[in-house]
Amino acid sequence: MSRYWSSDDDDDDSEDGFLKKLRLRDKNEKYTLVQIMFSWSLRDVFNRDLFKNKVQKIPKTFTSLENYFGSFTTPLIEETHEDLRSSLQAFSHASSYVELQSIEQTKAQLFYSIVVKNPKIGYDDDDDDDNAGYCSYEPMESDIFVLTRTKPRHASDLSCNATSYILGCVVRSKDSAENLGPNQYVVKLSRQLEIISKRESYFMVFLLNMTTSIRIWKSLDLELAEKRNMCIINKLLSYDSSVKSVSSPSSCLSENFLDACVSDNLDKFDLNDSQKSVVQDCLSMRKSNHTDDPIKLIWGPPGTGKTKTTSTLLLALLQSGCRTLTCAPTNTAVVEVASRLYKLFKVEKSMGKVNFSTGDIILFGNSTRMKIDDDLSQIFLDHRAKRLLQTCLMPITGWRHIVGAMIDLLENAGSQYKCHVDGIMKENDKKENVTVETFNEFVLKRYCHLATKLEECVEVICKDLPRSFIPDTIFKYMNICIELMKIFRNYLITASVSDEDLAELFESTVEEPRKMLLSIEPSRCFDKYLSIRANLTKGRTFLLQIVRNLSRNFNLPNISDSASVKDFCLKNATVIFCTASSSFSLHNIEMLKPLKFLIVDEAAQLKECESLIPLQISGIENVVLIGDEFQLPAMVKSQISEMAGYGRSLFERLSSLGQEKNLLNIQYRMHPSISKFPNSNFYENRISDGENVLVPSYLRQQYLSGPLYGPYSFINIERGKEGTDKHGRSKKNMIEAAVAAQIVEKLFKASERTNQKLSVGVVSPYTAQVFAINEKVGKKYDLSNYFSVKVRSIDGFQGSEEDIIIFSTVRSNKTGSLGFLTNVQRTNVALTRAKHCLWILGNEETLSRNENIWSELICDAKKRSCFHNADKDSDLSETIFKACIESDELDNLLNMDSLQISKTKKFDRPSSSNLRQGSARGRLKEKSHFF
Repeated sequence: MSRYWSSDDDDDDSEDGFLKKLRLRDKNEKYTLVQIMFSWSLRDVFNRDLFKNKVQKIPKTFTSLENYFGSFTTPLIEETHEDLRSSLQAFSHASSYVELQSIEQTKAQLFYSIVVKNPKIGYDDDDDDDNAGYCSYEPMESDIFVLTRTKPRHASDLSCNATSYILGCVVRSKDSAENLGPNQYVVKLSRQLEIISKRESYFMVFLLNMTTSIRIWKSLDLELAEKRNMCIINKLLSYDSSVKSVSSPSSCLSENFLDACVSDNLDKFDLNDSQKSVVQDCLSMRKSNHTDDPIKLIWGPPGTGKTKTTSTLLLALLQSGCRTLTCAPTNTAVVEVASRLYKLFKVEKSMGKVNFSTGDIILFGNSTRMKIDDDLSQIFLDHRAKRLLQTCLMPITGWRHIVGAMIDLLENAGSQYKCHVDGIMKENDKKENVTVETFNEFVLKRYCHLATKLEECVEVICKDLPRSFIPDTIFKYMNICIELMKIFRNYLITASVSDEDLAELFESTVEEPRKMLLSIEPSRCFDKYLSIRANLTKGRTFLLQIVRNLSRNFNLPNISDSASVKDFCLKNATVIFCTASSSFSLHNIEMLKPLKFLIVDEAAQLKECESLIPLQISGIENVVLIGDEFQLPAMVKSQISEMAGYGRSLFERLSSLGQEKNLLNIQYRMHPSISKFPNSNFYENRISDGENVLVPSYLRQQYLSGPLYGPYSFINIERGKEGTDKHGRSKKNMIEAAVAAQIVEKLFKASERTNQKLSVGVVSPYTAQVFAINEKVGKKYDLSNYFSVKVRSIDGFQGSEEDIIIFSTVRSNKTGSLGFLTNVQRTNVALTRAKHCLWILGNEETLSRNENIWSELICDAKKRSCFHNADKDSDLSETIFKACIESDELDNLLNMDSLQISKTKKFDRPSSSNLRQGSARGRLKEKSHFF
């Protein structure tokens, strides 16, 4: 296979030259991102500088569509290169792999059909500690893997023999192809595999999933772009902030539209002025005749009610019938805004103030990653398709069958009973004293079964189909039918008429009415002063007329496979939720009515090239980007791509070009002491504290006694020492971990003592520190009804909030090296998650050595008397002392004058159980003057 780019190519190092080479090498072949990846040798993969001279800075404005798409192409390739490199570097301790049961080549070159053995569940029994761990792995489409004959040991194993380094990509799985057997997949390999014997063992070792990268790659394909919506994309190439729409937000709206969608809704949802202005401004886009500025930016700093504002906007769009797509970078963010809208919908529904159904709202994606609960399953596409398919659309058990069966029973119960009896007698023709149920029993049993099925079917139809799909008359008939069936069932149960009378009743002819009365009240179809027989006659008449009408005038689509049901739901829904990446699937669906409005939540966390996926969906006319460029940006692994601006969001780029941002300017989360520093350093003091955080009960909240545990504290831990995990990839500080765990324990005891509910979050920028704290915290608080603790990275806490946040900064060195802790966006997120208390653990000397955001924070804490030394607190002092012993930090112990060993607290000599074994214990004995 020819190389798309390798370290041996030296003719043109420029980015334009590289892209030209991709286009011209073979005009008849369209190269995919996976093909480019497959072309790299192992040497290429581990060459960090492979694309160093080929990736150029992404500009803020662009000269053409080709220039725009091309600016992202090479950084995407480099990001893919770095992703593969880091994954292969971790090959020796890969925990996701599975053994193949068989592998066979297909007719297509380089494509193979594989069957994997049932994934192992539990720990690998390998003796190598570095290789021990969970090894269950279920391949997914677009997974990139290494095919090897041995279990993962070391990256060098990949170059030991000719067959070692073979990359593969899963191209078809059971989720995308119904004709595949159990545990069967179709894969494409990077080169031909010589299968010598079917008995040879092979392992596929998971490296990374390429789904999002492949979708971005396709969105950057100029040939495909010609078939997509380029209206908004073309306006993004060279944005000019001086071009503004001449109309004001409200003047673009008709008075009726404004009344229906804005005024009424906003007043009852208790929005502040900035939130109301945002919703009005966004809604105005739908009535504006000016398309010069189709994108609006909503600036939502932490705690300012961004999700509340978004859900209110979505409800107004839903009420107006505007088809809207709502995206976000992550599953968590999508679920959060979808959940908020659904809760809002249920409140409005209970009050009778909505003219749409649950079926108008759809959330789709990976159910496992989205953690769909019972409540959200009502709007989740997979669950909805399953309900519709099983209850309403199957030919033997669905709507047509049930309605037809109910009509047949109400018209021909007598003949049905005769066939039923004849069948029983035929089966038991040689038996004596055969018991046969009475006509009354037969009718009641059969009716109750069909009525239950019909009720279930109607319920699913009314909830899971869009309201626009069900005509108003049919919707009313369905509700009347359900009520009539319940009352008629009760009369059948309590009826004391003979079999003959009931049979005569069911044999009577029911004429079609000249006009069906939609105003009919089921309860008035019956008269308590009439005989039971008369009421049964009336009930059967009305019920049969309505069911006949439903049968004639309402039909469901003739589809019976899951994929078609999902497409049908997406074509008809009014509001759709998914990640920006998942919206790629909407390109292949021919909508009955186009999606007009696009809302991107957490837009500042989405790479601009990824935002192109939903922006190119056919029909999109207006876009609202909601975010905050001072919070977490998109994750970029490659430093080369990062320096080129590959992680920059469209929100950030437009903001830097002068696009006006509608600011949500009141925060409702943080104690004023917590919000003060972020507000002054990131938001120019433009954010006000809401009334709820200024009330005495919020201001005086105190969970632990002592000066360290006020609403805002920097707790200086001088004796901490940073280290790395066993793989040397992430940093940790065991002293800070011990202090964090000790504070959590103190909070738990306080919560138990007062029966006060308390949520605690422990945050750190480093994964290794998260693991270290989790090990110390353990699961001892999991069963508490009053106390919860979450230990996560900063990225894991984006969008979350807790009563108390403990932030472990980790870095503790003599050079003042802070790494990505200097990233102001991550710092801002970490500082704005707490509601009542924020306690920062860190080393003052390290963090303030150089001028950066942390030196400013420490200076601010000292000015506000919020700076405290951990050594001054007796409990933390003892915790640090013990942690130093456990960590072999004896030099720290030698200098711990501030531990007050001889001043305010006397420590007993530690027992042998508290000392580390071996050399640590010997050195402690030599320095016994400590005690």
